[in-house]
Amino acid sequence: MFKQYITLFSFLLLSVVAAHPAQAQRNFRPGYIVRPAGDSLRGEIDVRGQQRMGLLCVFRANAGAATTQYTPTELKAYGLQSGARYEACQLPGGLTTAPGGAALSSSPTMLFMQQLVQGKAKLYSYVDEGGNSRYFFRTTDGPVAEVVQIIQNVTVNDVLVQQKSYPFRQVLSKAFIDCPVVQPMLIKAELKESQLVAIFNRYNSCAPGQTSTVATARQTKVHFGLVAGVQSGTTTLDDEGKVDLKSGTRPVFGAALLLNPASFNERLALRIELLYQKQLYEGQYQRNNGVVTTLSSSRNAQIALQTVRVPLMLRYTLPNGLVRPYAQVGAEVSTLLDSHQALIVETNQKLGGVGTTTTSREIETRNFGFGATGALGVLIPAGPGSLQLEARYNQLDSSSRAANQLTGAQTISFLLGYNLGR
Repeated sequence: MFKQYITLFSFLLLSVVAAHPAQAQRNFRPGYIVRPAGDSLRGEIDVRGQQRMGLLCVFRANAGAATTQYTPTELKAYGLQSGARYEACQLPGGLTTAPGGAALSSSPTMLFMQQLVQGKAKLYSYVDEGGNSRYFFRTTDGPVAEVVQIIQNVTVNDVLVQQKSYPFRQVLSKAFIDCPVVQPMLIKAELKESQLVAIFNRYNSCAPGQTSTVATARQTKVHFGLVAGVQSGTTTLDDEGKVDLKSGTRPVFGAALLLNPASFNERLALRIELLYQKQLYEGQYQRNNGVVTTLSSSRNAQIALQTVRVPLMLRYTLPNGLVRPYAQVGAEVSTLLDSHQALIVETNQKLGGVGTTTTSREIETRNFGFGATGALGVLIPAGPGSLQLEARYNQLDSSSRAANQLTGAQTISFLLGYNLGR
């Protein structure tokens, strides 16, 4: 059964990609380019991941126009109408491997760097081929220089520990020597975007008349979504011995909110969902009938769990590519809608072995449950939002009031969702 689900999920993924061949190649959004002479031209920019956008700008004047590709040597800057701005920057000696960072297969001397802060001192970022965010700066019209923090594993007393050094603190302290108030901020600074933005803003507003602009001030974004799919599960019943119960394929559906907090790394997001699902766990088994061991008892478990679940998950999405994989983990709360749907139907032989009697008894179930959840999926741009295809695993704690009588259900779900906005 599990292999059938994998086949179905793969088929859905291929079908979605095949149904959107143009979108698998392009993802245009309103933007502009700034040519070397300084004049601007508005149109649409193909958004395809931070690394690619640092090397190439794909532009078209409108939806029906031909596309033009620009390298950093051919433009002064480009940007999105309500988003990031990229500036062509010359790197003396090319892009070398950052100390402690991943080795690079190429060394470009010109890059489109995302502008984080604009002012007397400018702050830029670039995502290299290893997916690492790297930061650069320059003051007035000086050369672009990288700010570096080194992380190394060293052995101390036969114990492997992580050691950090902060060359960027001395570099920025020297560059910002004319602003005493910014120096204390550098003493314990870490190489994090939020801290660098704060330092550069403070320096740019240090002297009278100086202003600082956060070129790409991120805002918290909330995306509404719908989700539907199928799932199956297992649970374990303790009825004079362990019995594994299985549920067939059942639908699951609901609504979701995807939250991108401005204070988070742009790769991280929070997702909360409200899902309805109903699982019917069934199983047949035999037990001895009381003290008369020659008489058998045939039992049929019918455990219907009709629930509303609220999972809260932290999502990490790879930044590059149009089809972007993601992973998410979290916890969920489950509310049982009907607590009188867990029955055991028992058929007993009468004494003498002639005829049977049938009785049923109810398992007392809990109204609330808690558990963990994790998922792998992909995001695919589609229209004004994005499709998501996901495989998810859930596990709840005990579903019965009596300890360990009905252990928590484990489910595997294959979900298709749509999120509005980007």
